[in-house]
Amino acid sequence: MISLGQLPERPEDLLSLERRLEREWWWVNGALHAVAQLQAEGPRTIRELDAQARNIDRMRVAIAMRLAQLACPADPGPRS
Repeated sequence: MISLGQLPERPEDLLSLERRLEREWWWVNGALHAVAQLQAEGPRTIRELDAQARNIDRMRVAIAMRLAQLACPADPGPRS
């Protein structure tokens, strides 16, 4: 982790660092929320989070497959 005394000087580097830190903050904040929810609600919440993770994974796979299709269209067949 970078310290406050080691901040980059260039604006584009600062913006890049800001975006990275925002992603990390959202991840940590989400993890803390999930832990608190698990402590409060127990096994039902674990099943719900697991189902949500599976659904998100399916969407990620579908997006990756669609991107691959768009990047490499199907072979139109033999050329004459």
